[in-house]
Amino acid sequence: MIVKVFCSMLVLFFCQFTCAGQSGNWVWLKGGNLGGEIGNFGTKGVSAPTNEPPARYQTVYWSDLAGNYWVFGGVGTQNDLWRYTRANNEWTWIKGDDLSGLGNGNFGTKGVPSPLNDPPFLGWGANGWTDSTTGDLWLYGGFNTFTSSNDNVWRYNIANNEWTWMHGSGFIPGRLPIYGPKGVYGANFTPGGRCECKSGWFHNNALWMFGGQDSMNLMRNDIWSYSISTNQWAFEGGGQANNTLGNYGTKGVELASNEPPARTSYTKWEDNNNLYIFAGVDNFTGTTQLGLNDVWKYNKSSKFWTWVSGQSGFDNPEISSGYCNASINYIPQARLENQTAQLAEYSNGCTKAFWTFGGFNLSGTAFHNDLWLFNTDNLEWLKVKGQASVNGSLVTSSYGTKGVLSPTNLPTGRGGIGAWCEPNGELFIFGGLSNLGLQNDLWKFVPDGNCIIGGLIVGANLVPPTDSTLCSGDTIKMPVPKGVNINVTPTQGAIYDSVKNIIYFVGPITNTYTVTSSSYIPNDPCFLNDTVSFLITGFDEPDAAFIVSPKLALVGNGYFNLINTSQKASSFWWYDEKGNLAGTSRDLDVTQNTPGHYCYTLHAKNGCGDIRTAIGCFDVVDNASLVFPTAFSPNGDGKNDKFSPIKVGDGILDSYHFIIYNRWGAKMFETTDIKEGWDGFYKNQPSETAVYYYMATTTSPDGKKIVYKGDVTILH
Repeated sequence: MIVKVFCSMLVLFFCQFTCAGQSGNWVWLKGGNLGGEIGNFGTKGVSAPTNEPPARYQTVYWSDLAGNYWVFGGVGTQNDLWRYTRANNEWTWIKGDDLSGLGNGNFGTKGVPSPLNDPPFLGWGANGWTDSTTGDLWLYGGFNTFTSSNDNVWRYNIANNEWTWMHGSGFIPGRLPIYGPKGVYGANFTPGGRCECKSGWFHNNALWMFGGQDSMNLMRNDIWSYSISTNQWAFEGGGQANNTLGNYGTKGVELASNEPPARTSYTKWEDNNNLYIFAGVDNFTGTTQLGLNDVWKYNKSSKFWTWVSGQSGFDNPEISSGYCNASINYIPQARLENQTAQLAEYSNGCTKAFWTFGGFNLSGTAFHNDLWLFNTDNLEWLKVKGQASVNGSLVTSSYGTKGVLSPTNLPTGRGGIGAWCEPNGELFIFGGLSNLGLQNDLWKFVPDGNCIIGGLIVGANLVPPTDSTLCSGDTIKMPVPKGVNINVTPTQGAIYDSVKNIIYFVGPITNTYTVTSSSYIPNDPCFLNDTVSFLITGFDEPDAAFIVSPKLALVGNGYFNLINTSQKASSFWWYDEKGNLAGTSRDLDVTQNTPGHYCYTLHAKNGCGDIRTAIGCFDVVDNASLVFPTAFSPNGDGKNDKFSPIKVGDGILDSYHFIIYNRWGAKMFETTDIKEGWDGFYKNQPSETAVYYYMATTTSPDGKKIVYKGDVTILH
């Protein structure tokens, strides 16, 4: 498992002057170019180059800790969950229904994961978060019909491929917010049903979200957090009324009285201690919706808002002077459903830059494909590529050739996409709604350094070793950059050569290593640290061993368990006493009912191919029993003079004990030697003719106690 800790290893500064050349190039990677594509589900759980999700709009989207992209549901599809792997440019259908299913999902039991669980279809702006601690994917809200927003929280565990319904009222629609004191988590507090609420951030093991549209189709400007540890919501700030105009205050001044206007919201920007929202749409009158292009900052510590950029009016036009010119006075045109991605997050004193792409006007006729960057350090906007539609005009677009970068490539204008950021600043977008209809195309934007300068902040891109398996005596090398401070934890099994700039991992030690690069300058504000975590698996020589249970059994009950207790082994082969392969499972069950001595051999192999063997044996024996005569004549004629049992069978009898009593219960004879019999004498005197009683006990080879009782007559 490899985890990239930061979103970007190259911080992108804005040009402070007009840049020459291109601003960057788009490339069409996957999907169709006609709109309304039905896709190709393929086989669930199996990646393939022909797999394509169906077209969709307002999907839930995530980036996992391994750098894969995920989408769930959305308008135009079902409750299908997909994963995109950048390494092979392939989609995989992971969970949920294909287009032939109902998409109703299965809630299961609240708080209990199950492979049978699936959220129902959710569209119209459900929110998604990635847990940076566990790597789990979280899901909240959205419409499960066109009129019914829901309040459910779901958790998806990637490793187990299981959904868990964590919080909410299930299929019950229309739940309204229940507010508590600011910052206080409670079992009854809830934002209620929400949609169009994709502004979300993961912070301090909690899911944060802002605004959106409630179950009454009213806009909100409240901010909430959901504690993963307590499974409870807390109201964090903003207003409790709906369709509010907010209070802008003075631009750049943080005040407790500041509140952004209520809105649908789609921004996922964050820096240090601040959350950001940009644009969206309000519904102040209940009938007329108004577009916004303002930028607000929420301080997580003070819980106060600041209006930091943009205009306070509604339906404002774009202000810019073309591409690659940055200014605090520039601003994109008012819009809704412009999705965003965080370009970089790093130390104080260096730029924080955020992408926003596309969106459309309120009538859904003006689709934008413009790409902008916003800098939270100097509050400057930079127009990078594409156009905003003016008065419903169709913006220029061109798919070009799939897989080929070109300066003339441009995605169709659209809103409601999925958006992700790459460590090198590249932007990926997927799907959405355009003038062609619903889309399933996947695009990548590669920035050009002539427009976006990347050399002003240094960083070290750490690449984990491709080999992660260590056999005994093996060594794995990990080259690291020169001129930076390298830290490796744990140090066991790791050797850093600062002259050759190589980390050596020596087997056979299993560890999850974390390697961090940092500047030699203390508290360097413009060095971007990089951290990678990865598992090195070491294989010691295997230790073959097994337990035979039982060691001995009687004919007819010859069932033996060979219980494998081998260590450091991953595969096994069993051979019987004739050398024939008897099985390859970890443990082996054997049935033998022919008397004899049997031995089995176990071969145990580790991941490096080392093999060790162990031998274990057991015995199968016949049972034995005792037969007692009913009379004997101790008269000294050499015939039938003694009374003793007759052994039947070849089995072994242990713990033999034989006693004879007279009719009054007096003990007449006792022995533990099966070869010794009673001669009819008691205290050196012959016993009278009469009936006597005996009891004999033995232990069978399998450890069971056997008792014999009866009577015998002395005849003189």
